[in-house]
Amino acid sequence: MFSRRLGSLLIVRQLVLLATVLAIIGVSQWLILRNVLYQTIAHTLKASAGVLTSFARHVLIDRLIAQNLPTTAPGVHILHITQVLNHRIFSHLKSPGTQVVVADMKGHVVLRSPGLPQHPPLTPSAEFYLWNHRVVITETLGRGKLALGHLWIMASVTAMKHILVADTEIFGLVCLAVLVMFAILGTWSVRNSLTPLGPVVDNTLKIASGDYGHTVPVPAQPTELRELSQAVNAMSIRIHQAFAKERAISEQMRRFIADASHELRTPLTAINGFLELIGTGELNSEETAHGLRAIRRESQRMARLVNQLLVLSRLDNAPQHHVQLAAVDIGHWIADLLPALSAMSAQHRLSVGEDGIMPSRPPVIILADRDRLSEMLFNLVENAVRHTPPDTPIHIRWGTADDFGWIRVRDEGPGFPEDALDRVFHRFFRGDRARSGGGSGLGLSIVEGLVTAQGGRAEAGNVPPPGHGAMVTLYFPLARGNHDLGTVP
Repeated sequence: MFSRRLGSLLIVRQLVLLATVLAIIGVSQWLILRNVLYQTIAHTLKASAGVLTSFARHVLIDRLIAQNLPTTAPGVHILHITQVLNHRIFSHLKSPGTQVVVADMKGHVVLRSPGLPQHPPLTPSAEFYLWNHRVVITETLGRGKLALGHLWIMASVTAMKHILVADTEIFGLVCLAVLVMFAILGTWSVRNSLTPLGPVVDNTLKIASGDYGHTVPVPAQPTELRELSQAVNAMSIRIHQAFAKERAISEQMRRFIADASHELRTPLTAINGFLELIGTGELNSEETAHGLRAIRRESQRMARLVNQLLVLSRLDNAPQHHVQLAAVDIGHWIADLLPALSAMSAQHRLSVGEDGIMPSRPPVIILADRDRLSEMLFNLVENAVRHTPPDTPIHIRWGTADDFGWIRVRDEGPGFPEDALDRVFHRFFRGDRARSGGGSGLGLSIVEGLVTAQGGRAEAGNVPPPGHGAMVTLYFPLARGNHDLGTVP
């Protein structure tokens, strides 16, 4: 229905436009033809004027002589001569419908053709003009003070009007035939051109009914239909992606709430259990102290989990307000943290730089938040300590690559599960080996959120064979003026 309505509208508009153009052409052609015909008549009359002028002058001269002589027999002879001249003038009017008028300088008509009004309102003119359905030209008889009068030669335009009417009828019939033919061919052409709209409409209705991601065929021609199809496809794909993202977020939120509830329920269950035992009064002093220490430990675990959830919430809502960027020299910064890092990894072998020695190469200066950077490094080292056996080496390296400075923490433990590498930074994600470590599964999520808020990115993977272990690399923008130092192994 839409295609037929649009096709009818296009056809009607084209017919109106074509009719307007034909009308303009017809009017212009009619005016031009009329002007040519009138000019042709005037040119013919001009040719006749050269012969009739001398006769008309003689008629005026005889008129003057007759007015000055007494009415005697000789006057009759002069009038006879005038009549002879008049006869000669009329005999030279070979064209049918040609008429003449001769008048003196006072406007008195001396001679006129039969059928003209008694006092024709003729005006001397240098050009031809129309008068009483006639084309009229004027010739002045004599010059200056010797001018005797005027000669008007005229011809009827009736025959010319018949030609114009016939031409108009023929042009009208041709225009009508053209409009009918154009309507037939235009209807076929427009409907054929709009045929590709059918599949677009059908597929768009499928998309509207919920078949998101469905695409329509893209026709080769014309350009507008191809662009429309591409726009519909892009809309469908984006809607599909939006719904997929919405479903993923909903699923992630569901898992987040379930995991958070589980993480909070475990320490709450332990706390409630110990409180009930203590409340019974059946525990001795040593058992009561042990219960209180357990309650304190679980309370601290709950506080740490709540703090981590708060950090993640702030990073989700306004990450740019959670960091303050400044230039940080990685080497000097790690040297300041080395005592705390060594204490944290006391049961492991910490290696900073090459063979546990700080590298003496030029400094790597990045744009980062120093406090958040320390928080991320402690988090990564803590994860490595928690998920690797005692006495396992932990390596901290840094360097530059392209326009980024990077920091890498690598261990030599079992590594990340291969089937879970794409979910390492998901909230509450823990592999089988991580579950035994007692972590909340939020540490790496916080690390990724903080590094992203500082304009960088985080990558996680396993050490390629023949080595083994997990490694996490953080990339930060280099500070202005820092040089590319290449990569550090």
